[in-house]
Formats: sequence, C-alpha cells, structure tokens
Amino acid sequence: MYKSSFESVYEIFYPGSVSVPVPYRLVLDSPHSGRVYPPDFHYECDDLDLINAEDRYVDRLLVPLADRIGGAVLCALFPRVYIDPNRAEDDHDPDLLSEPWPEPYEVSRRAREGIGLIRRMINRGELLSSRKLSVDEVRRRIAHYYRPYHAALAGLIEGAQPLAGGCGIIHLNCHSMPPSRFRRADFVLGDRNGTSCAPEVTRIMKRALEAHGFRVAVNDPYKGVEIVRRYGCPQAGIHSLQIEMSKDLYLSQRQGKIRRGWKGFRETFAEVLILFISEMKRAQ
Repeated sequence: MYKSSFESVYEIFYPGSVSVPVPYRLVLDSPHSGRVYPPDFHYECDDLDLINAEDRYVDRLLVPLADRIGGAVLCALFPRVYIDPNRAEDDHDPDLLSEPWPEPYEVSRRAREGIGLIRRMINRGELLSSRKLSVDEVRRRIAHYYRPYHAALAGLIEGAQPLAGGCGIIHLNCHSMPPSRFRRADFVLGDRNGTSCAPEVTRIMKRALEAHGFRVAVNDPYKGVEIVRRYGCPQAGIHSLQIEMSKDLYLSQRQGKIRRGWKGFRETFAEVLILFISEMKRAQ
C-alpha cells in the first residue's frame, strides 16, 4: 500500500507497493474520522461528547481495504468540530463569530442549529465552546484545512479509472451514524434523491449490503450533504454515494472504543464492496 499525506490535514492510501501506487478504480473518503485536534482548538464540553461527534475509526475500517478493492482512500486528520468538509464553505453561523462576516452569505438550517461549517453546539442545547471566532480565524481554517482536503478529493476523483464496462467513476463518501434505538437500519445510503449518482448505483450497493444480512435505508434520514453534492455528476459519469454505517456495528458508543470482533465486520464490508464492484461491471 502506498501512502501520502499533507501536514496534519489528510492522508491518502493507494493500492500498490510502498513506492509505486497503481491505478485505482474506486475513491473512498472519510471526512469526519479525524482525531488530531489543532492547538488553537478550544472546547468546554465533555471529552466523550467530542469522541461521539467523530465518525470514530471509520478510517481504520477503510484504509486496509485499499489493496483489496483497488481503491484510493482519503482520510481527514483534523476533526469535524474544528471545520467540517461536509458543509458548504460559506455555511457560517453568525452566533459563532465575534464580528460580522464581510461577504454576503445565507444562514442555513444547520448553521442556525450550531452545526454549520464550524461547530458551535456539540449536542442540542449544549455548547461546544462559548468562545467566539474572528473572521481571520475562520479564514485560516478554511485555507489550511478545508480547501486542501477538497483539493485532494477533487484530484483523486479526477485521477480515478472508470470501472470496466462503462460504469464511470465511483466515489463513496463514508460516515458512521448513531445507532437507532429501534435498529431501523444498519446502513443508510444517500444520493440526494438520485442526483449525486445514478439510481442504479444506489440499488446495486443496497443489494450488496442486503446480501450480507444488513438492513439498508435510502435517503432516510441522511440524503447526503456537501461532498456528494459537490462531486457527484452522474450525467458526466461521476457517481458519488454517501454511506452511513451504524456505529454499533463496530464501536462501543458508551466508551468510544472498537468492539471485539470488529475485524470481522471490516472483512464483511470488504466483501460487500467487492460484490458491489462485480455487480456494477455486470450491470453495464
């Protein structure tokens, strides 16, 4: 496996030897599993709340799959609460700022709830930090973390090899979700109602997961956010699909630790992706 990195922003893992990457056919990214908290990050919440805000260890699930599936894997190193690559760059929360933002912008529903580009709330009704940020601080985070991550992802998608048979380029945006009290789904697939990838791509992934015994929902309650919106363009043969996996499949939510037997889940997920690739080729 070939690895490259950029400061404390991201790591990329390619299939191939330690010195020569080989062409890759899938792009997987994990924007929310970062655990390297920058020195200027301040918080007032409980440490476990920070852990639960991460898509903790999704990167450890994905990285070993690079060689198995012939995919490139991009992992953020910085935490989503510091700045979130899965939000629009102008998704600012005015209550977080110590001064007005100098350019026009619209406050999204997420920003109003304190979970915009930079987190103000860690849980509903509970502040991450009462400290407000200056415009310069926000701009530095955008320039040093947000934009380099997106530049890396855009470069990977541009360099990906289409799957054989005219399937196009496949990008899987990977996340973990809190376990449902009623276990409605083990996985939720989000394609923004068929606009970030062809519906057939979503259907094939759903069947591959169900063939391995998982419960799967589509676009409910997660449709996909900024990353698949930005990169998915099925008309041009670029298919971006968001995948949310329930944390209780591999993680102890109470302690934020990996469950015993989690390698078995990782192996099963690899088999899902191998079946997905095979069925995608067959469908063309």
